Amino acid sequence: MPEVYAVGAREAVAPLKVLGAELLPGFTAQEVSEALARVGEDPEAVLALVTEQAAALAPEAVAALRGRLGPTVLVIPSHRGASARGLREMRDLVARAVGVDLLSGGAAASAPPAPAGDGERDGRSDAN
Repeated sequence: MPEVYAVGAREAVAPLKVLGAELLPGFTAQEVSEALARVGEDPEAVLALVTEQAAALAPEAVAALRGRLGPTVLVIPSHRGASARGLREMRDLVARAVGVDLLSGGAAASAPPAPAGDGERDGRSDAN
């Protein structure tokens, strides 16, 4: 069985087949719930890519799969574009995985402050 699944409208997940994902098309809440249940039953599944639209159809099924020990569930943008929810979830997942918010929009957001005592105090150099 594949290790990566893609759940959502066929036209949205079809390109992921090239990357080796098994496609589980879902257009209704029931179809998406059944697809996510199938992913949850596969002991070798490591990643479930779920389009934002599919996740919105079956939020309880997404939450149930996330609550289990098993595959990581990543809500992804579809061919219709991304919403703030999908981008926020992706940023949070990456931040948990690597320990730093890499997708916050700027390095300064995650960079620690510069250490004091580097030759400058109050904007003036020691050389003056």
